[in-house]
Amino acid sequence: MHGISPQTVRYYKGCLSLFVKYFELTTQGINEFLSDLTCKNAKHAYYQAIRAFCNWARKFEYLQQNPIKKVDPPKISRAVLPSLTKEQVN
Repeated sequence: MHGISPQTVRYYKGCLSLFVKYFELTTQGINEFLSDLTCKNAKHAYYQAIRAFCNWARKFEYLQQNPIKKVDPPKISRAVLPSLTKEQVN
């Protein structure tokens, strides 16, 4: 792959290998895969890797339609930090 670091290739391979082994590259397959994941915020990383792969496959006409277009990205939970006391502000 031209212009992509070996670390990026390993990252994509790690994210995509489980998906392509057990799920179809369809909107339903992507949704099922993401639903089966139990890694909470890491779901978004998997979504991004699948999106990059789908965009690449569509660009080079391996796919007629891009199945990720109909998949909503997973929500990222945000930790609520405790507020400061008056003493801490002073």
